[in-house]
Amino acid sequence: MFDSMFRRHVFALVALASAFVAGADARAADVQAFVSKSGDLVVTGSAVRDDISVFYSPGGNYWGIQSTMSPTTINGFTADTFYGVARDVVFDMGGGDDRVDFAGIAPRDLRMRLGQGEDFFGVGNATIGRDLRVEKSADRDAFSVDMTAVGRDLRVKSGAPGIAYRIRTSTIGRDAVVGFGTVSALGAFGATKFEDTSVGRTLSLIGASPKAIELTNVVVAGKTDIRVTVPYCTVAIEDSLFHTNVDVRGVGDLSVSVVETKVEGRLRVVAGKGQVATFGVILSEIWGDLKWTSHTDETLTSFIHPTWIQGDLRMDLRSKTSTWSWLSKLDVDGSIDVRTKDGADVLTYTESVCASDVRFDLRGGNNEFSLSAVTIEGDLDLRAGKGDDEVTFFKVDLDGAQSVKTGAGTDVFVVIP
Repeated sequence: MFDSMFRRHVFALVALASAFVAGADARAADVQAFVSKSGDLVVTGSAVRDDISVFYSPGGNYWGIQSTMSPTTINGFTADTFYGVARDVVFDMGGGDDRVDFAGIAPRDLRMRLGQGEDFFGVGNATIGRDLRVEKSADRDAFSVDMTAVGRDLRVKSGAPGIAYRIRTSTIGRDAVVGFGTVSALGAFGATKFEDTSVGRTLSLIGASPKAIELTNVVVAGKTDIRVTVPYCTVAIEDSLFHTNVDVRGVGDLSVSVVETKVEGRLRVVAGKGQVATFGVILSEIWGDLKWTSHTDETLTSFIHPTWIQGDLRMDLRSKTSTWSWLSKLDVDGSIDVRTKDGADVLTYTESVCASDVRFDLRGGNNEFSLSAVTIEGDLDLRAGKGDDEVTFFKVDLDGAQSVKTGAGTDVFVVIP
């Protein structure tokens, strides 16, 4: 009997302690906010989950903060209002899986520090007078910007890959810089998307990226630099305009596609030492040189069609196993230089015009190479290299000199007028 009573007392104490901790957590979910003497709206989160919405009321000329989920409070209440915000809006959200939605005006800078926890920060229908700066922790966070005007720079600093970054229907006055942290044991997550957005100067996406980067209907006035250090990443660029150079680099498996896009400078893509690399350009205009380099160990695929290249086309394909390349309906004002390694290569060049010299160096391996319905206004230099090669010329209009060299192996050379 004594033992039974003792257990009941222990259970009651445990239940009371649990209720006390729960109540402490509820009280701890209190966001502190105030307007500083210099005119900054300062918002400080708690150590647990906070869910708040921040907005500007033009009619009342005040900034409001309200709780969007219990038990979050603001200065002890479910909502609070603030006047006299003349400079920055500053968030430091602390711990917990926080959610913050911001709509309205930041007279100067909007600065967000996301602490520990998997957080979401959304900016929508907002006007930022100067800079929008976001600092992420090492956790998986999501960040969204929609229908927002940023006067100067968008800068995201991250300690780890994000679940999702999405910037859409927005204007960025100067630079957009999204940095991704180093790859952790968690790997990479989600996608970074720029949609229907203009960047007044440079666009930089650098670091351990998520699994995908998508640029759709994007206009960039300055250079674009995409550098990913994650083992696998896809980069998709569609219906966009770049007024100067675009550079894409990866260290592992990299898939890059450029569709219905104009690059008024150089387009350069470099894949690292992964197992697979894919590069495609479709219905696009490249005003400078197009350079495609791959250090991929095994399988490599490239297709370029129909595309106008005002400069040179340079392809350095170093796959050790196999390469498949299809160049179709190209209009190249400069020269073409394609080089492969010792793998078994299949390369087709068809229905195209080149205003200068064309050079193919296929090196070793059992290669298949065909030219069909092409016009070359300069010289043609073909080197098939070692291996059992098959070379086919069909309706080739060549204005300059022709040089065809094969190495050791049983080669088949077919010319069809």
